Amino acid sequence: MLLRLLIVWLAFNCSAQIIEYSPRSAPIKDKRAGPLFRILRSGLWGYMNRSGEVVIQPEFDDAHGFFDGLAAVQFHSKWGYVAETGAFAIPPEFDRAADFDNDLAPVTVGERVGLIDRKGTFVVRPQFDQIGPFVDGLAAVWVGAKRQGNERLVWIYGGKWGFMDRSGSIVVKPQFDWAQDFSEGLAAVGFGGKRDANGDIATMDGVKWGFIDKTGKVVIPATFDEVKPFSSGAVVVWSEKEKKLGLIDRSGKLILPYRFQSIEPFREGLAAVRGPEGPGYITPDGHFTIQASGWDFGTYYQGFGIFSGGLAPVNRGDNQTGFIDKTGKLQIPIQFDRTLGFSEGLAAVREGEQYKWGYIDASGKMVIPFKFDDAASFVDGLALVKTGDFWSYIDTTGSVVLSDVFRSEE
Repeated sequence: MLLRLLIVWLAFNCSAQIIEYSPRSAPIKDKRAGPLFRILRSGLWGYMNRSGEVVIQPEFDDAHGFFDGLAAVQFHSKWGYVAETGAFAIPPEFDRAADFDNDLAPVTVGERVGLIDRKGTFVVRPQFDQIGPFVDGLAAVWVGAKRQGNERLVWIYGGKWGFMDRSGSIVVKPQFDWAQDFSEGLAAVGFGGKRDANGDIATMDGVKWGFIDKTGKVVIPATFDEVKPFSSGAVVVWSEKEKKLGLIDRSGKLILPYRFQSIEPFREGLAAVRGPEGPGYITPDGHFTIQASGWDFGTYYQGFGIFSGGLAPVNRGDNQTGFIDKTGKLQIPIQFDRTLGFSEGLAAVREGEQYKWGYIDASGKMVIPFKFDDAASFVDGLALVKTGDFWSYIDTTGSVVLSDVFRSEE
């Protein structure tokens, strides 16, 4: 397993106000993936269709979703790609493989990463330590990294980051110690960090972050201790001195001061935040639209979730959960123990006494009763639900489409 020390901060992951729960073990389908759903039986992966018919028998050691009509699969320790028929479109000959995106996919041969097309032909020969996803036409590339470790764990560090286009041409030469993917036309780049005995940058301690445009020009100077990607024209930034988060615009101007414990990405025009006055929601220009302290519901809310379908979960200090609309009005009473939030018109919710999961619609009506030990959100008309150690797929009526598609002990 490779350990890559890049863009993972405790400060950004401790989002106290976000209250949606999400199962971590089940093979949740990516909303962007193709029509087939992954299943796992006897330790091997296969695929079923929307009707629950197993169309690719479980035979793979590992498997991804379908992108551009192909899925990366591991077969006898090597990675290749299968078509939706189950036949190999690209033979398993790579050490690692990522998903296709607009007819290109990063693959690893030995310790180097290159790009292949849908025929398996290298468009960019393996020469990089890492290739990120293409965003705004550019992908972050890592070169010159050092490696330390053993057969079980390899630590990769040092080197420089730049950006290449889809033809493989380097557009922004590798010169940065750290880099994020582009978002809304700008990419975060970092300078500095703690050095090892040989003088190579080894960790992110002391890194300063700024932003470049697609030509490599610095448009926001590297003065920030940590940053998130752009979301609705704004960026969450962290001050190590203040130990708080703030918000800047595309010019680098601080539009929310460093006083927040958490600021989430914008969804449906609003971002959930937690500050000195408690949780609430802001617009991309930094103005509050909903605040806990401004409501008269008989109690202050302790947690806000992300908006989906015009509704967002809120909870009280006793962890009871309901849903509000974008005006802050309570639309679904506070009565649930946990929720995943709405997806495809239904929200998985948990009942607090028996700890069973079911699904409600946007009016709060119980559509699928409380009877599952765990549950996931609906994706492409199906949801994974757990009974005992067994996960099954159900449709929006609650009918089982295919049972025993995944077992927790596997």
